[in-house]
Amino acid sequence: MSNRVLVRFAVVVIACMLTTSSTWAQGTCANPGSPREAAIDPCTTPDTVAGSTSGAPRLERNYDFNAQAGGNYTFTFCSGGGTATYDTALSIWNQSGTTLQVCNDDFCGLRSELNWVAPTTATYTLRVGGFSTSSQGSYTLAYSSDIACAGGGGGPAVPASSTWSLIAAAALIMLVAAGRLGRSS
Repeated sequence: MSNRVLVRFAVVVIACMLTTSSTWAQGTCANPGSPREAAIDPCTTPDTVAGSTSGAPRLERNYDFNAQAGGNYTFTFCSGGGTATYDTALSIWNQSGTTLQVCNDDFCGLRSELNWVAPTTATYTLRVGGFSTSSQGSYTLAYSSDIACAGGGGGPAVPASSTWSLIAAAALIMLVAAGRLGRSS
């Protein structure tokens, strides 16, 4: 086979792959409909929300959440209490539902997980759906972020390891100073 034939074959294969994945993504990563569930607040304290896509409009549930630029956000049916009874799909959109940020269909078996860094500070929409319109069921979505909870909810943020080092050094200095002060009295 000549190089020219191989190049044409590769172009046809790539074109077919792009067409197939585009069609696949439209069903799995469909833009969110207008009904919204209660807003969720991903933060350093992990949380869950339970629901069902069965009987829901467009067989999806949509959750708005505020994100900070550079914040790492995790939404999962795979760990942290997240689970589902069907072939899930997760996607994050701008709030108007016109710009896809990220999408995942199968992360752990047929269940989905998103690990996403927010490009800008804004309100986004998380769409909980399924692989196809016939895929529906109940779920528990686990979610978290490396950003402290809005309003201080969920308790205090856990200090970074560098902060713990400073605390330990300060405690050591205080113990040494207390020991020296005790001897001089």
